[in-house]
Amino acid sequence: MPNKPVLTGYEFSVYSRSLRIALAEKGVDYAYRERNPFDPADLTVLKKSHPFGRVPVLHHGDFGLWETAAMLDYVNAGFDGPSLVPEGAQPMARMRQVIAVMDNYAYWPLVRQAFSQAILRPLMGEEGDEAEIDQGLAVAPLILDTLEKFASEGLVLARGRVCLASCHALPMLEYFALVPEGRDLLRHYKALSRWLEWMGQRPSAVATRPS
Repeated sequence: MPNKPVLTGYEFSVYSRSLRIALAEKGVDYAYRERNPFDPADLTVLKKSHPFGRVPVLHHGDFGLWETAAMLDYVNAGFDGPSLVPEGAQPMARMRQVIAVMDNYAYWPLVRQAFSQAILRPLMGEEGDEAEIDQGLAVAPLILDTLEKFASEGLVLARGRVCLASCHALPMLEYFALVPEGRDLLRHYKALSRWLEWMGQRPSAVATRPS
């Protein structure tokens, strides 16, 4: 087995945090390198290991990997520790479905439109785009309705069980909850809120939360 893995990420990236949560849940000893993909110098370095200059990137010996879902699978299968893939065809399929929902439908409106424009840009001294915020908030109920059904079903996003979908969904939903309107919306989704509170208190979540 190669030496300990090296994760290159960005503190405010939800995808970097997904990997860090998974590594913590598995108990993997790893090295972390911070790279800001919006900084020209860091971007030049990133493009040496990721052709599109994105984060996160995982290296394990001579093996390099990018794309978060692939890296999550590698972390689960490649290291000792508790399995982050639930047993059974239906729970496993639902886990994959939640990961895809977060990537394809939740990330842009919840994170890039609502959180980034309402919270992150003002923190960086920039003005947020109200139209973008409104667009993200308009789509949010459909996303949260969908996740609430999954949480109520209990196969994934359930208290007491951590899987790769847990690691993937938490960072995006916690960012959305920092937006006042997002926080108010989430209160209406009881099963999802219960899971979010439980998962957010786990040591892996606390240790990786951006400062």
